Amino acid sequence: MANKHPCNICVKAFTSSSNLDKHLLTHSGMKLHKCAQCNKSFTQAGDLRRHFLTHSGEKKHACGVCDKSFSQNGNLKTHRLIHSGEKKFNCNKSFSQTGNLMKHMLTHSRVKMHNCTGCNKSFSQAVYLKIHMITLKRSCTNVTSVINHLVKLGV
Repeated sequence: MANKHPCNICVKAFTSSSNLDKHLLTHSGMKLHKCAQCNKSFTQAGDLRRHFLTHSGEKKHACGVCDKSFSQNGNLKTHRLIHSGEKKFNCNKSFSQTGNLMKHMLTHSRVKMHNCTGCNKSFSQAVYLKIHMITLKRSCTNVTSVINHLVKLGV
């Protein structure tokens, strides 16, 4: 089944409108599912269930090449790409992980959601705003609010 339901905010597409609706919550900033142990919040209940594995310490998915183990099979599959050298995604640059490709694709889009409140310059990724703040902090007048914004983003 083709991904006929594209997100109008990022480059992802989904097979159903309900999956797209769940995904759109990630862009809303609404995180209704909160971990009782560490207070970290998530947009989807499944993400919270996966997060619980970080507290249990259970890592039943072991790499056959090295001594690393993972709580989730998907993380093991991603890890195995390190050993194989396979790069599944290409854009003149190669990426073994989808998330890294998605972040990179933002550099090609015109979407720049991370703004410096000191000089009004915009960036496609929070990390680029952080670099801007580190290298140009003396020339940007509102450094504190930008740093607070980055902290909220978890950068």
